[in-house]
Amino acid sequence: MLMALRDSLGLPKVQGRRRLIGAMLIDSLGSGLFLPFAVVYFIKTSTMSPATVGLGLSAAGLLALPVSPLTGPIVDRFGPKRVVLASNALQAAGFVAYLWVGAIWLLIPFALLVNAGQNMFWTANGSLVTLAADPGERARWFAMMRMLRNAGSGLGGLLAAVSVTSGGATGYHVLVVANAASFVAAAVFLLGWSPDERAPRPASPAAARRTGYRFILADRAFLVLMLLNVIMVLCATALTVTLSVYLIRDLHQSASLAGVLFAFNTVIIVIAQAKITVTAQSHRPARVLQFAAAVWAVAFAIAWLAVPMPHWLAVPALFVVVALWAVGQDIYSPSMNDFVAGIAPETGRGRYFAVLQLTWGIARTVAPAMLLGLLSHGSQWLWVTLLACSVILIVALPAAIAPLGRRAAEPGGRS
Repeated sequence: MLMALRDSLGLPKVQGRRRLIGAMLIDSLGSGLFLPFAVVYFIKTSTMSPATVGLGLSAAGLLALPVSPLTGPIVDRFGPKRVVLASNALQAAGFVAYLWVGAIWLLIPFALLVNAGQNMFWTANGSLVTLAADPGERARWFAMMRMLRNAGSGLGGLLAAVSVTSGGATGYHVLVVANAASFVAAAVFLLGWSPDERAPRPASPAAARRTGYRFILADRAFLVLMLLNVIMVLCATALTVTLSVYLIRDLHQSASLAGVLFAFNTVIIVIAQAKITVTAQSHRPARVLQFAAAVWAVAFAIAWLAVPMPHWLAVPALFVVVALWAVGQDIYSPSMNDFVAGIAPETGRGRYFAVLQLTWGIARTVAPAMLLGLLSHGSQWLWVTLLACSVILIVALPAAIAPLGRRAAEPGGRS
């Protein structure tokens, strides 16, 4: 009966992996405390302008980009668990250092520390989840881990809204300390989990040639998909970067509403993620990712129209925007991770996820300066640009994914 219930909910087997799940949930709770207010934190606790904060965060992200390709071979050699533990330590140190940031020359190095830790974590995370998954349940694990991360983030967002509403600048500092502590606690939980890190099965000659970066850089189809993934990440993270500032400056709402909206985002993900992932598995990856882009396009169009709306209608419209944005993320994230894991040889999975994470790093580097810069010239420029990005994805994704899908079906092409 439990197995039938689990299958109907689209959940994987979790026996023996509860410490891993606990680590991810604690990590997510801490990130949820800070993430919705990442830009606002520096605005409220320093004299830096939004443009300066965006420039500093983008510079730090740019400097941290090499961390992902450097981490990939380390994951393949030493295993993803050790890398995740190291990433927790780096991020804890970086967030503690945020307490002393008052100018851009301090923001850049400490944000670099945080970005380096984040890049290490996300490079190793795909391989870590793959280690945890039973055969045939990899997509479900990616979906469940994202659902758990968003549940923790949503709860953190609600707690953060209370903190910033009642605590002023001190409340923002509390968020940073709590986030740093969450990384320490997550590391303690992860230390208690022992994944089965047996030596990978011998790869076929075709798969062995795909292990190094030289092969990956010569793989035009994969590189095109990764270029498109930069655009997808911009869409997937756009509201994270801009929503708080957009609410305060353009819609004249309270900053605490951002926490409520991100919590609502979490509710949508928790309710819909598993079912969406199970449904997506019966469709071609290109169609699935196209649909994610189309959903985002509708969300950005509504956000564009929110400014001229009557004040009483703007807030309900934002809840619709966030709901659509969440559904797009539900469709995109597990599907892309599962697709990359499927085309990567077992002996080189760390490197493939390193390239995937590099695209995330590039997008996160560009996003603060690009999106906040567009927003500073008028919100219409932000939403028109994101709409254009969605259209590009809808048109280009089928041609990019088709050859990779054929290769994944070849003998030795899927681990």
